[in-house]
Amino acid sequence: MERMDSPQNLVVDETRVKKAIQSGTPLTMTTFTLPREIDMYIEQLIGEFLRQLDKGNLKDYVVYCVQELAGNAKKANTKRVYFYEKGLDLNNPNDYQRGMEAFKETTLGNIAHYLQLQEQKGLYIRFILHVKNNIIFIEVRNNVVVTKTELIRIHDKLARSRQYNSMEDALSQVLDDS
Repeated sequence: MERMDSPQNLVVDETRVKKAIQSGTPLTMTTFTLPREIDMYIEQLIGEFLRQLDKGNLKDYVVYCVQELAGNAKKANTKRVYFYEKGLDLNNPNDYQRGMEAFKETTLGNIAHYLQLQEQKGLYIRFILHVKNNIIFIEVRNNVVVTKTELIRIHDKLARSRQYNSMEDALSQVLDDS
């Protein structure tokens, strides 16, 4: 397992990717802060992983999904330290509503502080790429427990996603340059 939070040595090792694929060993990377350099490295790693599996045509779709999931995992971690710092209970509906009123503005205005708190509390984002029995597994995880409110929102988004017949349909509705 690789832990990466500094932009040192961010070159995809093609030999390591090939060995992982051939042996069925997961490629795992963990970060606490997910800086842009790590995000770019993950994109390159996914590209190489898929290229070696002759699935390079899926790269843009997979990268988009992984970046969305990573962003959500990072926000969830940030939300935990923000609520902790404010003395609010994430599971209390009143506290949740009160906390979310200023969450985005407060955390974006001081993101370095909140990322530092996440690392101090051991809140991570983990990426796992794995091939087993010719099935590609791609996971993005964090180590916080999902709340009931978050679970409802996730299920709502999944239900709405069923209206699309293809990735192209979904992306054309989701992506907006404005």
